[in-house]
Amino acid sequence: MGAEGGSRRSSGLVRARADLSAGDPAAARHRLKGYLVDRPTDLEARRLLAQAYRMDGQLDAAGLWGYLEAHAATAEERAAFEHSCVHRRGPRWVATSTLAALKWPAGTAVPDSDADQALARLRVAAAAERTAWESVMNPAPLRIAERLARHLRAVRRAK
Repeated sequence: MGAEGGSRRSSGLVRARADLSAGDPAAARHRLKGYLVDRPTDLEARRLLAQAYRMDGQLDAAGLWGYLEAHAATAEERAAFEHSCVHRRGPRWVATSTLAALKWPAGTAVPDSDADQALARLRVAAAAERTAWESVMNPAPLRIAERLARHLRAVRRAK
């Protein structure tokens, strides 16, 4: 990013911090949500947005924007966010819904180890949710895979 892009970044975050300091979380939220459309991986902006929602008592939204970093959201905020995810798609899809709500671009590097671990954990859980759903909706491929695995084990034992 060029110098101009870097100054726009810092300018947007400085203005959002000023909004929060002035006690105007609504203005900060508006500014930060627009900012995050182009920069969804900016963890500092996500922390500030979590703070703006926290100031208004919106625990689920604070949990959403602070979810990826251990220190950016409280356990209560994360639980409120996860609870809201249950209502989006149902209890079978909590990890999938949580991952979608985080709006983290797939294949994008994660600049923080907490965030990396949280995303990895969610991706594994979402894959398990998809596998469970597929086994209920179309069990034939799983039965075929199980039979093939049994056959391969038998062939290996026979050698």
